[in-house]
Amino acid sequence: GHPDIFDCNWLRRQAVNAKCSAVLHVNEDVFAGYQALLSSNASEHKDFVQFEKGREVNFGGANGFESKLAAGAVSQCRTLDLYQLNLRLDIVRQIYLFHSSLGFYITQALNALSVYLYALVYVLLAVAHISLAELRLLQVALATEWFLSIGFLLTVPLFTELVLEKGLTAAIIEAVASLPLSTCFFTFHLQTRLYTISTSIMTGKSAYIATGRAGPETKVSIVELYKLYSKSHFHPACALMALLGLNRVLVGDAAAE
Repeated sequence: GHPDIFDCNWLRRQAVNAKCSAVLHVNEDVFAGYQALLSSNASEHKDFVQFEKGREVNFGGANGFESKLAAGAVSQCRTLDLYQLNLRLDIVRQIYLFHSSLGFYITQALNALSVYLYALVYVLLAVAHISLAELRLLQVALATEWFLSIGFLLTVPLFTELVLEKGLTAAIIEAVASLPLSTCFFTFHLQTRLYTISTSIMTGKSAYIATGRAGPETKVSIVELYKLYSKSHFHPACALMALLGLNRVLVGDAAAE
């Protein structure tokens, strides 16, 4: 659903093709929409259910696509276009803009970051010799094992779509069957968004990522996967496991005392 085809005459009159640089901006279609709205223009949108377009159906392609969109969200935050757009929109349309584009990636990154912070808090509590029982006496919400990822809320739109397409019974069966593997897959995507957004914020760079749209039967070795995702996924996962292991040791020592 993005405009790969532009009206050349309109584009030249609006001068929005200046935002089509693959180095500075990776969301040229989004910036074209921003400029159209800032210029009080309207763009016609047509939906096609299937239009013979390749999709990211393998692991690397889907992950690269998520990384590209997350980096593009950061590049939008740094531009004057978004600032001017927020000055002109009312509060309702500002909420629409936030939750349909930038807000999704920002909240997803914060959600992933909260996992590390949650583990770190438990380690600090263990170092301070504060048990969960003592927290319950203080009526602290942290004493309850409440931490359930809000990412499960993202399954509601998908489940609704399945109900409309296949019926309630088939939707429940398909959702339950795909839940274990999809949880691992989208947890990996969650870390992808966090790493990409944090890297783009610190370096100020975002570049186009060619996914290639390879077939689903494409095979990738473990060594290649480690080269691709060691810094972004494997190393943070090892750090999280180290925090959990340290917490286990500290809690065991406190119980022994």
